Amino acid sequence: MNQFFNYNTLDVKLDRETKSLTILLKDSKNRLSKEMLYELETLTAWLTNHIEINSVVFTSASEYFIQGIGHDEIMIMDTPKFQTMLRRIQTLVHNMFYLPQTIIFDLKKGAAGVGIELSIAADVRLIHDSGSLHFNHLEDGFAPSSGGISLAGLVLPKNIIRGWTMAGEKVEANDLKAAGFIYKSYKSKVPLQNILATIAKQAPVQRIQAKRSFLQDILAQLKPAMEHEQNFAQAGIVTQDWKSKVTTNEFLGAQEFAAFLKKSDEEMSQQTAN
Repeated sequence: MNQFFNYNTLDVKLDRETKSLTILLKDSKNRLSKEMLYELETLTAWLTNHIEINSVVFTSASEYFIQGIGHDEIMIMDTPKFQTMLRRIQTLVHNMFYLPQTIIFDLKKGAAGVGIELSIAADVRLIHDSGSLHFNHLEDGFAPSSGGISLAGLVLPKNIIRGWTMAGEKVEANDLKAAGFIYKSYKSKVPLQNILATIAKQAPVQRIQAKRSFLQDILAQLKPAMEHEQNFAQAGIVTQDWKSKVTTNEFLGAQEFAAFLKKSDEEMSQQTAN
């Protein structure tokens, strides 16, 4: 493989034989940072215009894929900046979903939160036999806002993704495969080369057209679903539970939130009257 691009958070390598890119996330903490988000955005934009690339593999340098947003990032963000970051992640997932390449995610021994949401954009998902996915957004103090409800609810039965999110438990590899979220699991060696070699044998135009055909069925539903997802998630961000999780591990109560909203409405009415 040849080294491709010069990123700080990503190692990008090109396999000329299969015309595939492997994108290795280098962060040892398994956390999404603003720098990594920016580099993924620029790489996705580049891939949109390079249809000669057959397939793209996302994986990580450690034994786990992304486990959430970096705590050091959260500590220095205020509410508007956190809202902006979540909107950018949702846009990234949306753009990745429509890439012309076949997108493969190797989730290694597991992922959580926004790491899972990124993988929803994949055509093919792999995981270690001992791996699991933790739909723990609510435990981290914010609602899924980057495809975890909108896109996941279109590619999976809604009752399944609803159960995984609301129960908040880790979902094991066998259950993920049974639900259709995982294509294959593996014991030791990742079956990537066979998959990439097979994709390389496919007619490029027909591969792209097949992918477009699969996506067309949900296109009309996706935009309103993403808007609803974002609206509800953004409304809850004002509680700053996402920051409290990192600092005090205490969340705002539902009654306290209702009082907060009432006070905000009263203040808004007074400003309007004046």
